[in-house]
Amino acid sequence: MGIHLPPASHDGELSLERAMAKRRSGRDYAAEPLTLEQLAQLLWAGQGLSGRGFRTVPTAGGVYPVELYVVASRVTDLQPGGYFYSHFEHALDRLGTDLSAPALHGAALSQDVLLDAAAIIVLTAQVERTREVYPADAERYAHVEVGHAEQNILLQAAALGLAAVPIGAFDIQRVAELLGAEGTPVMMVPVGRPTAAAGA
Repeated sequence: MGIHLPPASHDGELSLERAMAKRRSGRDYAAEPLTLEQLAQLLWAGQGLSGRGFRTVPTAGGVYPVELYVVASRVTDLQPGGYFYSHFEHALDRLGTDLSAPALHGAALSQDVLLDAAAIIVLTAQVERTREVYPADAERYAHVEVGHAEQNILLQAAALGLAAVPIGAFDIQRVAELLGAEGTPVMMVPVGRPTAAAGA
């Protein structure tokens, strides 16, 4: 039984243009937790349903190879640990492994931003889904789609007044093992509330 998330807002207070202007790589996080509503909004931005079976990002061949995982450290009303985002139900499924930020930290060149974040969103790509339609270009197309999803998450973070940064330096195989993911981990996005200094 998944953890159903609060419904996503489709009408934010900040314009797209302002979100793009505000977007910066944020690595300094306050101790305050994210709300479950904020996490839900970020996940929806990355892979949520936008109506009539479509998602918030485009996909080559209609196969949607990108999947999202979350490692939560400080999120209200959510136990710390690892989760899979089920876009159809807009829900989180708890992973069977004992997954934590320190485990990802060890698999990602000990980048402390992963320890400091309130949550880490990991974007994976099941390239074989795309290969069934585009045999020659599957990996390129799937990785481009990860970029679409990641930018949506980063812009949504900016719109919510949160700090986030894309992380690509990590041991791909180790992260896949930690997640129990069928797809290939491509990027991570640690996110949290900015510190007062960072928000100044």
